[in-house]
Amino acid sequence: MNAARRPKSLGWATWQGDLLDFRSGSRARPPLGEILRSVRYFAVVDGTWPDGHRHDRVHEVDHAVELGMGSGAKVILQWEMDGLDESLSVDVQPAGELRPNPAGTPVDVTRHADWRAFVGQPIVDVVPAWHIPNEGCQSMPCAFRFVFEGAGSIAVALGEFVGETMMYQPDALLVIFD
Repeated sequence: MNAARRPKSLGWATWQGDLLDFRSGSRARPPLGEILRSVRYFAVVDGTWPDGHRHDRVHEVDHAVELGMGSGAKVILQWEMDGLDESLSVDVQPAGELRPNPAGTPVDVTRHADWRAFVGQPIVDVVPAWHIPNEGCQSMPCAFRFVFEGAGSIAVALGEFVGETMMYQPDALLVIFD
């Protein structure tokens, strides 16, 4: 889908411009050049992680993924549903700005072996993937790929494991390590 037809109220405002906060509509710069300092997953209330949600180089997450930056800013990715509209939302919280945590129990995974190569590295690109979730819906973001200097990339996408197969599912997230 061309950029002119992408919704301006959801996900990325433009590929090269500002990042748009899905919930408040406020604008914040993409985290390009920011150094990743911490990672938290939000599991079900009173839950833990992995609690059966880990596969080789792919993590299934119940509610949200929070990327903490060296500046103190946070990037929170979580699934959103509004009727038939299903998307992966992005919330950029500037350093020092306090907002409520996403739903669920935060689990610090910063020191997990799969994250080691990425923590301490700067983000050099962020690439959205778009989908039309249901007939009659607008194109919405379903994944974001974060490219790190010298470390490869990770993607956060709507999905879950069914047996050993990754499947699209709008009420869970997959973190895929490249």
